[in-house]
Amino acid sequence: MLEDYCISNNYEFIRYGDPGETGTAFKNRPQFLKMLKECGVNYIQEYDCFTLDKVKPKYNKIICKSSSRFARNLDCLKILDLLAKNKVYVIFL
Repeated sequence: MLEDYCISNNYEFIRYGDPGETGTAFKNRPQFLKMLKECGVNYIQEYDCFTLDKVKPKYNKIICKSSSRFARNLDCLKILDLLAKNKVYVIFL
């Protein structure tokens, strides 16, 4: 579904997935953290928080099936805010 959406909208399709991992524990989601890093958001595990990086984002859109697939806690709002500050927008299908 995601790949079809990207193809029909001429978006590059890159899959980031952490099969079997819950959306509540970020430290257990290396692919999710890699995607965020490539979009200019760093996870600081020592403080369990997210910050903006000075690196230009590699992408300007993230396509996700649903908000529950993205993250399942209040950090989701913080992440979405940081991404938006970097002009990276999340589209939930």
